[in-house]
Parts: sequence; structure tokens; C-alpha cells
Amino acid sequence: MISSSNYHIVHVPLIQSELNEPVFLGTLQIEIGISQSINKLCVKENQAKDVYNMVLVPGKLDAGNKEIFLNKSRIIENGYSVYDTEKLLIPGIYTLTIEKFWSYVSLDSKNGIFGEKSNFNHFFGLAIREDEIPFPTIDATESRVQFELTLIHPQNTTAISVSPVLNTQPFGQNWTETNFVRTPNILFDSFSFFILPDEFRKVQSDQSTAPIINLYYNWIVGTYSISSGVIETNRIHSLYNQLSARLTPNILQPQISIFTQNIFPYFHSFLPFSINHDKEVSIKNILTQLIPMIINFKSNQPQEITFLQNSFQRLMVNDVFLNDSAQEYETYLLRKHIETSLIDSVTNFTQIPLNQGKSYNTLISINTLMGPNFWVRMQQFFEIHKYTEVEPSIFWIYFAKGLCGVDICLCDVIKKWAKLTSEPLLKIENVVNATSTLNFINDNLDEDEGVIPLFLDMTFVDGVNGTRTNIKLPVQVLTHNQVKLGPISINETGVTLSNLGYNHFYRTYYSNNLWTNIFNFTDNYPNALKLSEKTNLAESFCHQSINESDYLSNLNEAAKRLLVNLPVVPATCQSLLSGKTTQVEED
Repeated sequence: MISSSNYHIVHVPLIQSELNEPVFLGTLQIEIGISQSINKLCVKENQAKDVYNMVLVPGKLDAGNKEIFLNKSRIIENGYSVYDTEKLLIPGIYTLTIEKFWSYVSLDSKNGIFGEKSNFNHFFGLAIREDEIPFPTIDATESRVQFELTLIHPQNTTAISVSPVLNTQPFGQNWTETNFVRTPNILFDSFSFFILPDEFRKVQSDQSTAPIINLYYNWIVGTYSISSGVIETNRIHSLYNQLSARLTPNILQPQISIFTQNIFPYFHSFLPFSINHDKEVSIKNILTQLIPMIINFKSNQPQEITFLQNSFQRLMVNDVFLNDSAQEYETYLLRKHIETSLIDSVTNFTQIPLNQGKSYNTLISINTLMGPNFWVRMQQFFEIHKYTEVEPSIFWIYFAKGLCGVDICLCDVIKKWAKLTSEPLLKIENVVNATSTLNFINDNLDEDEGVIPLFLDMTFVDGVNGTRTNIKLPVQVLTHNQVKLGPISINETGVTLSNLGYNHFYRTYYSNNLWTNIFNFTDNYPNALKLSEKTNLAESFCHQSINESDYLSNLNEAAKRLLVNLPVVPATCQSLLSGKTTQVEED
């Protein structure tokens, strides 16, 4: 078995190709670990050209060991060249050196080594995508390696990479040599660098703990306040540490660079500047890079990865806001409900970038069920599987432990949720002649006509003292079409509501008399519910009234009294206020 542990790359940007196009000249050293005797190595040139003088020695390069000659015998599938060794390679450490190679610079796409004009000058960068690697690699079992990078670049430019600068020194009369700190074990597509022209300036965070946060701005485009830059870098530093602490006790990214120009949006350890300092956008950008640093989730079904990634984003955003302040969390929830109403009000969902799927509250839902043990289990999972490739199903199965019911298991539930294309509906109505018994109706079916399970979450809110009590139902997971539960205590000074905090991803439709009770409660106790909760109730009522206008028409005036006191009227309620009728089309 062969493993590669370290790639030491030296790159120099030059203009020397036969077409007089820019290229990067490079040298490479690969540290190889061999666990059983072999007599051949497989090397892939990738996008590298004119690979010259490949030398293999046992041990470290500076150990003075004798070279082991290689003979290129054939090319096999996937573009690998097979090199036979002059003698059997016994288990141990070896160093493979490639004295010279060069790679073209792409000027029309951000793949491999690329160049793009900023204002007056070009910048260069590296973006590894799939097989678009601009240097040779060996066929090894390890998907993560360490990188040591040296960039030789013009004196008036700035070199940055995923790790901090180790040192710089002059190289000849017009060049600078920049050496970077060795990276942690990272994926190939997490490795990148940039060479920036002198129109870019840097602001660094004043935090003494990792990661180092640098903000780069183009002074030609406009002036940028240094104090504002420090505030922004400190903000990202705080967010990163909050997110990282939820997953692992160690800081795995030693450095993060931020660009005020949105020309570097998709590179590891490089973040686009958040417009208006939007915290939610910043959290999502950080998570896109942080999670692959720890675990590489892999699946042959892209929708599984998308579902897990977006579930993580929704969970982390919610938890950061929840732990910041009550007012900030309230504002966040209010915005989420308004976004939901915008999504519901259009028929072409591609018109607004807010529709991230209906079931991405899944991890929030599990967190609600597990309580304090949730984050303990999260850190345990990331520690167990750190630096490995993991299928999403392994993650869900791990969290399903202890949450399995008599006739249903969480991992089976999640498989159904991941395929949802529309928001499930939970209908609640009074049972005739049993006012304290409620009928819970679940008409949501999967592709096999099976019922999609929903977690029941009922809260009693007292209008006099504002206390909230979670109602322990005999059935927590609704796996059948309907179930009657009761008696549920009813107090004339309070109201019982479903999914009040919207921790679960379904919408609740109430019967006419239950809506009447709800509106009587909001009229009599206008301060008992938060604005976000009132907005969610109003949006749900309007959504239901559009589909069942005759059934709820007698409650329109009561709903209007609730709407007029909201800071923002949900989009689905505009027709109610104007007296017009609208038809909601389910996605």
C-alpha cells in the first residue's frame, strides 16, 4: 500500500510557452509511505507538461541516500504512468522529486492555475477541480495530504495561500520568494493560492488566537477604512470560532483571507466579503470550508450531499443566532417567516434564491428532540470520523441511536425527508363531543404512497403570565394517517399551538374553531406571543385560507387584526388585506 503525506511545491510564474502565453514553472517533492513491498509507482501528470527528471530516494531527500532508478513502462487507465523500480521497494519512507514541470495558465476559467485582470494588472490563482490539478500526483490511498508551498513572484505582488507565510526573502533583483507554513492534512481541492498585484492592500485582525484573518481590498476601486476592516476581520474570527467549537475542539484552518471584491468566491480559506456584513451569509461561507476540513462527505447521489450540507447550514445559523441574544434570534426568525411567505407567494420558485428546500430543518428537529446531548454527539461523530470520507447515511445512522421508536427509526424517517419537494402539512382539529381531544391528520405521502412521519410538538402558552409549557404527548412521531390524542388541558387564559418555534419543518393547518381560539387569544393577550410567532401564525392562516377560502372566510377580520400589528405583512397575506383572492401552487 502507498500513501502520500506531503507535497512540497515550488511555483514560478513565467511567460515562456511556445505560444508566448503565461505558464507556471514548478518543482515538486512528494513524501511517500510504503507499507508493503512493491516494485512500481503510478504517477499522474495531470495538467503538468514536460515533466522532467523524476528521482526517487529512500528516506528524506537530504539524507544522502542513493537514487533508485525508475523506468517508465506504460500508461494505464485514468492517465497514470507506471514506473518500474530497479529494485524492490521495502516498507518505509521515500521521497520522489520532479526537477521541473510547467502548467498553462487559464485565462477564461477559474480552473487549475488561472489568471484574471483586476483593474490594471492581472492576478493569478490556483483552484483545483476534480482532475484539473496543475502538478503531478502519485496513486495513493490517502485522500488528504500536507502541502508545503514556495511561490517566487514579482517584488510588487503579494503571495497568499491557505496557510500563513513562514518567511519571505529577495530572489534575484526583481523577485520575492515566499515560503508558507506546512498545511494540516487537507483534501487536494482545499489547496489554493493567489498572487495579487500591488493594487491590493491588507487589513489583519487584532486577535491573538487562530485563525489569522486577513482582509484584502483594492485601493484603486475606492478607499477602505482600516478600522472597518479590523471590525470585519474580528467579526469573522468570532464566527469561525463559534462554528468550529460546535464540531471540534481544534482550530483546523490556520488562516482565512477575505476579499472585498467578489472575484474569489469559491476557494478554500478565501471568503468573499459579506454584503452589509450579513451574518447568515458569513456563516454559510465559513461552513462551506470548515466542514470539508474535518470530514469529506461523499455520495453517488448528489441530492444526499445537498440535503446534508443545507441541513448543517440551517442548524448552525439557527444555533448561532439563538445563542447571541434574544432580540437577534427573534429578528432572525422573523426574517425566516417573511422569506417563507415570499416563497409561497410565487409559482416560479427559481425567481428568488430563498427556496433551499422544505426539510432542511432536519438537524434542528433532531436537536430539539435530543436536547443537550445533541452537540456532545455531534463532536463525538466529528472526532471519530475526522479526516476521513463518510457517506451521509453513516452520519444519520449515528444520530438515530437512541431515537428509534417501536415502529419507526430516525434513519428511515430521514430518507423520506431528504426526498421531499414540498412542505408537509399537519392538520389539527377538535374531535366532536370531546373538546379536549385533538385529531392529528397527516396526509403527506412519499413516492411509495407511504406516510411521511412528522414529529409532534405542542406548546401551551399562558396569556396572563406568558409561561410556555411543552405538552408531553403519548405519541411523539405521527407515522399514520391520523391519531386522536387527549385529553389535552385547555385553559381559557391560554392557547395550545403546534410547532410554535418552527423547530420542525412542517406547516400546521388548524380547524375553524381552533383558529377562532387562537385569534381570541391574540386579541385578549396581544403581548403573549413574540412577533416572529405571530408572523408564523399569520402566514400559516393566510396559506390555509387561500386553499380553503370558504372554510375560513368568517375569520378574515380576526386575521386582519393580527396582521395590522405586525412590522412586516407576509406576502401571502397581501391578498387578505386587499380583499383579493390568490391561489397558492405547491412546489
